[in-house]
Amino acid sequence: MGRKAFRQNPAPVMAATAPAVTQEKLSADPEVQARLKLRSAPADAMARYALGHALLAAGRTSRAVSYLLAAIQSVDDNPELWLDLARALKADGRTSEAIQALEASLRMNEQQLEGWLMLAELAQTVGVLDLARDAAGIAQKLAPNDMRASAYP
Repeated sequence: MGRKAFRQNPAPVMAATAPAVTQEKLSADPEVQARLKLRSAPADAMARYALGHALLAAGRTSRAVSYLLAAIQSVDDNPELWLDLARALKADGRTSEAIQALEASLRMNEQQLEGWLMLAELAQTVGVLDLARDAAGIAQKLAPNDMRASAYP
Protein backbone atom coordinates (compact mmCIF):
# COMPACT_ATOMS: atom_id res chain seq x y z
CA MET A 1 0.00 0.00 0.00
CA GLY A 2 1.42 3.35 -0.98
CA ARG A 3 1.35 6.62 0.88
CA LYS A 4 -1.48 7.97 -1.23
CA ALA A 5 -3.64 4.89 -0.64
CA PHE A 6 -2.89 4.99 3.09
CA ARG A 7 -3.95 8.62 3.37
CA GLN A 8 -7.21 7.80 1.65
CA ASN A 9 -8.00 4.79 3.88
CA PRO A 10 -5.70 4.08 6.89
CA ALA A 11 -8.14 1.65 8.54
CA PRO A 12 -6.79 -1.60 7.01
CA VAL A 13 -3.22 -0.85 8.13
CA MET A 14 -4.30 0.28 11.58
CA ALA A 15 -6.41 -2.85 12.06
CA ALA A 16 -3.52 -5.04 11.01
CA THR A 17 -1.16 -3.43 13.53
CA ALA A 18 -3.62 -3.16 16.42
CA PRO A 19 -2.76 -5.15 19.53
CA ALA A 20 -4.48 -8.48 20.05
CA VAL A 21 -6.26 -7.22 23.18
CA THR A 22 -9.78 -6.25 22.23
CA GLN A 23 -11.83 -3.45 23.69
CA GLU A 24 -14.20 -6.05 25.17
CA LYS A 25 -11.35 -7.69 27.11
CA LEU A 26 -10.16 -4.32 28.39
CA SER A 27 -13.61 -3.25 29.51
CA ALA A 28 -14.11 -6.55 31.37
CA ASP A 29 -10.88 -6.18 33.36
CA PRO A 30 -11.74 -4.85 36.85
CA GLU A 31 -8.34 -3.17 37.20
CA VAL A 32 -8.78 -1.30 33.91
CA GLN A 33 -12.30 -0.25 34.90
CA ALA A 34 -11.08 0.98 38.29
CA ARG A 35 -8.19 2.91 36.72
CA LEU A 36 -10.57 4.59 34.28
CA LYS A 37 -12.92 5.51 37.12
CA LEU A 38 -10.03 6.91 39.16
CA ARG A 39 -8.72 8.84 36.17
CA SER A 40 -12.11 10.50 35.71
CA ALA A 41 -12.45 11.27 39.46
CA PRO A 42 -8.99 11.38 41.10
CA ALA A 43 -10.34 12.55 44.46
CA ASP A 44 -12.98 9.79 44.68
CA ALA A 45 -12.15 7.53 47.63
CA MET A 46 -14.41 4.77 46.34
CA ALA A 47 -12.50 4.79 43.03
CA ARG A 48 -9.29 4.29 45.03
CA TYR A 49 -11.00 1.49 46.93
CA ALA A 50 -12.12 -0.16 43.68
CA LEU A 51 -8.59 0.01 42.29
CA GLY A 52 -7.10 -1.30 45.55
CA HIS A 53 -9.58 -4.18 45.52
CA ALA A 54 -8.77 -4.99 41.89
CA LEU A 55 -5.02 -4.87 42.57
CA LEU A 56 -5.47 -7.18 45.55
CA ALA A 57 -7.40 -9.64 43.37
CA ALA A 58 -4.56 -9.47 40.83
CA GLY A 59 -1.99 -10.27 43.52
CA ARG A 60 -0.35 -6.84 43.49
CA THR A 61 -0.52 -6.47 47.25
CA SER A 62 1.89 -3.57 47.85
CA ARG A 63 0.06 -1.38 45.35
CA ALA A 64 -3.27 -2.54 46.75
CA VAL A 65 -2.23 -1.46 50.25
CA SER A 66 -1.32 2.00 48.94
CA TYR A 67 -4.66 2.56 47.25
CA LEU A 68 -6.67 1.09 50.12
CA LEU A 69 -4.88 3.29 52.65
CA ALA A 70 -5.55 6.31 50.44
CA ALA A 71 -9.25 5.39 50.33
CA ILE A 72 -9.41 5.02 54.12
CA GLN A 73 -8.17 8.59 54.52
CA SER A 74 -11.58 9.73 53.23
CA VAL A 75 -13.84 6.78 54.02
CA ASP A 76 -12.87 5.27 57.35
CA ASP A 77 -16.30 3.90 58.28
CA ASN A 78 -16.51 1.08 55.72
CA PRO A 79 -15.88 -2.34 57.30
CA GLU A 80 -15.38 -4.03 53.91
CA LEU A 81 -12.68 -1.52 53.01
CA TRP A 82 -10.89 -2.27 56.29
CA LEU A 83 -11.26 -6.02 55.65
CA ASP A 84 -9.76 -5.66 52.17
CA LEU A 85 -6.92 -3.63 53.68
CA ALA A 86 -6.34 -6.44 56.20
CA ARG A 87 -6.27 -9.00 53.37
CA ALA A 88 -3.75 -6.90 51.42
CA LEU A 89 -1.56 -6.33 54.48
CA LYS A 90 -1.66 -10.05 55.32
CA ALA A 91 -0.70 -10.97 51.76
CA ASP A 92 2.09 -8.40 51.91
CA GLY A 93 3.48 -10.00 55.09
CA ARG A 94 2.49 -7.12 57.38
CA THR A 95 0.78 -9.22 60.04
CA SER A 96 0.56 -6.78 62.94
CA GLU A 97 -0.88 -4.07 60.67
CA ALA A 98 -3.34 -6.60 59.25
CA ILE A 99 -4.52 -7.39 62.79
CA GLN A 100 -5.08 -3.68 63.45
CA ALA A 101 -7.09 -3.33 60.23
CA LEU A 102 -9.16 -6.39 61.18
CA GLU A 103 -9.89 -4.96 64.60
CA ALA A 104 -11.13 -1.74 62.98
CA SER A 105 -13.31 -3.71 60.57
CA LEU A 106 -14.75 -5.93 63.29
CA ARG A 107 -15.57 -2.94 65.51
CA MET A 108 -17.84 -1.73 62.70
CA ASN A 109 -19.31 -5.12 61.80
CA GLU A 110 -19.15 -7.84 64.42
CA GLN A 111 -20.98 -10.28 62.13
CA GLN A 112 -18.09 -10.57 59.68
CA LEU A 113 -17.19 -14.26 59.74
CA GLU A 114 -14.21 -13.89 57.39
CA GLY A 115 -12.77 -11.17 59.60
CA TRP A 116 -12.98 -13.29 62.74
CA LEU A 117 -11.43 -16.28 60.98
CA MET A 118 -8.56 -14.18 59.64
CA LEU A 119 -8.04 -12.61 63.06
CA ALA A 120 -7.83 -16.08 64.63
CA GLU A 121 -5.30 -17.17 62.00
CA LEU A 122 -3.13 -14.08 62.33
CA ALA A 123 -3.25 -14.06 66.13
CA GLN A 124 -2.12 -17.68 66.15
CA THR A 125 0.67 -16.81 63.70
CA VAL A 126 2.07 -14.15 66.03
CA GLY A 127 1.57 -16.33 69.11
CA VAL A 128 -1.31 -14.47 70.75
CA LEU A 129 -3.24 -17.63 71.48
CA ASP A 130 -5.88 -16.02 73.74
CA LEU A 131 -6.90 -13.70 70.92
CA ALA A 132 -6.86 -16.58 68.43
CA ARG A 133 -9.08 -18.65 70.71
CA ASP A 134 -11.51 -15.75 71.33
CA ALA A 135 -11.77 -14.91 67.62
CA ALA A 136 -12.33 -18.57 66.71
CA GLY A 137 -15.00 -18.82 69.40
CA ILE A 138 -16.87 -15.85 67.96
CA ALA A 139 -16.54 -17.35 64.46
CA GLN A 140 -18.01 -20.64 65.75
CA LYS A 141 -20.96 -18.76 67.24
CA LEU A 142 -21.54 -16.94 63.95
CA ALA A 143 -21.34 -20.11 61.86
CA PRO A 144 -21.59 -23.23 64.02
CA ASN A 145 -21.34 -25.58 61.03
CA ASP A 146 -18.26 -23.90 59.51
CA MET A 147 -15.30 -26.19 60.21
CA ARG A 148 -12.71 -23.48 59.63
CA ALA A 149 -13.22 -22.06 63.14
CA SER A 150 -12.45 -25.40 64.78
CA ALA A 151 -8.89 -25.31 63.43
CA TYR A 152 -7.76 -23.03 66.25
CA PRO A 153 -6.99 -24.14 69.83
